[in-house]
Amino acid sequence: MLGFSGQEKKFVLFLLFFFIIGLSVRYYRKIQLARPNAEWSEQYSKIYDEFKQSTESDTVFTENYLADDGRKDSSILASQKRALVGKININTATLEELQILTRIGPATAKKIIDYRNKNGKFARIEDIQNVKGIGIKTFEQIKKHIEVN
Repeated sequence: MLGFSGQEKKFVLFLLFFFIIGLSVRYYRKIQLARPNAEWSEQYSKIYDEFKQSTESDTVFTENYLADDGRKDSSILASQKRALVGKININTATLEELQILTRIGPATAKKIIDYRNKNGKFARIEDIQNVKGIGIKTFEQIKKHIEVN
């Protein structure tokens, strides 16, 4: 076999064998992952249907969710829905609504509200960069999701 010694031939066959095994495992995983999990499919369909209905009606999206104590909780879900279908007004947004924005956690949301209370309403969306912790990168990610009115 092309001038290889006996040991080299065995090594080449060894590599070829495990290469074929690797391809077989990859093919098997690809087949398995191509079939959607029934539970995942059902959950995805439910969430998609609720979101689709929520764009048509303001109440459908929040009706199916319960708070930790079993009561219907529409305040948090309503704000999340607003974030999904519209922009968040940074002059009136609550702590929870601000946290929906990318890269805005509880501490930064509190800084935004403190800045707003101290300096008044934001005149332009760019003014949010005056808040400590919100730089150019964060602003670039959130600017399409915020507004001032």
